Amino acid sequence: MKNLKYFLIIATSGRMLAQLSQQSGYTSIVIDCFADMDTQSMALDYVKVDSLALNDLQPAIAALKNEYDLSLLIYGSGFECHSESLAYLHKNFTVLGNSSNTFNRVINNPCFFSSLSNMHITYPTTLFSPPIKKMASWLFKPLYGEGGRGIKHYHHHHVANPSLGYWQKQIMGDSLSVLFLANKVNFKIIGFHRQYVAHDFIFSNIITYPAVDKTVQQTLTSWLALLVTAFKLNGLNSLDFIVKNNQCYVLEINPRLSASVQLYDGLLSTHIDCCLSGQLIKPTISPAYHAYFVFYAQTDLTIPAKICWPPWVVDIPHSNTLIYTQAPICSIIASGQSEQQVTDLLHLRYHQLTHLLYR
Repeated sequence: MKNLKYFLIIATSGRMLAQLSQQSGYTSIVIDCFADMDTQSMALDYVKVDSLALNDLQPAIAALKNEYDLSLLIYGSGFECHSESLAYLHKNFTVLGNSSNTFNRVINNPCFFSSLSNMHITYPTTLFSPPIKKMASWLFKPLYGEGGRGIKHYHHHHVANPSLGYWQKQIMGDSLSVLFLANKVNFKIIGFHRQYVAHDFIFSNIITYPAVDKTVQQTLTSWLALLVTAFKLNGLNSLDFIVKNNQCYVLEINPRLSASVQLYDGLLSTHIDCCLSGQLIKPTISPAYHAYFVFYAQTDLTIPAKICWPPWVVDIPHSNTLIYTQAPICSIIASGQSEQQVTDLLHLRYHQLTHLLYR
């Protein structure tokens, strides 16, 4: 679909999608909450908004529509708490991705876990009222969170608004995800990944993991066959799960393009073609290992004025921006011939970036 003139990207951070667009030969226009330096350099135009709430999005969309003939849209992360905004986008654009109905059904946790039960898909014990005892094995999770934000150990924290979350048994195992392409009926698995968290369960980094156990692959393949048709999943989606003693436990589906998409080449074209025509064409996957790592502020930091950012840094903030402790500053990318090589390179670049920012 190279004849597309341009399309609109809306996400909390649009850098990844703008970069994928540029790599695939497309032109994008971005609305997001950061307007990072690399986003601005890759997009034809951009508007920074305070949030993805409808009252923030509508003026931005109106301003861009006055200047550009916008009809196609790809949305990224950040709509979990803004269903009204997503419904508005579906009424006013051809959305390349899941429908708002599918998106809302997937992130509706009571509906989602009930569906898993009906399909005999294993997941951690989940409650929508407090467990009788506060124990170390229980987590409290927000109903509409993303990226691990808001997850707490139940026995350590008082829950101020229990109606805004749910309780789930914590399973100590390997945290994995699977990226897949779907056309509401059929699907193709793109790849598996290891996932890691930083402070307070917040997403930290993700690394390709082609050596996932064959039994795990077979289990996830059988489960995706059920989930794709049950929720009518469309385009690129990812599923997070835990593996303990070769037993898989589903945590959630991300019904939009997730961080793992940037670990592969050419996936945006695959996503667009699938959403417009239903084609399931799996691209050639590089045998190399790839990683994406979020660099969080160790202390409050004002970005230096004349910093020379390394080429392996993305999501670059503007000079003199104040970043608070534990907030994301930027991200690191790395590639190698093995998982260990990539992990070592991430550690090296983490220390190099720490020295650059905090010297």
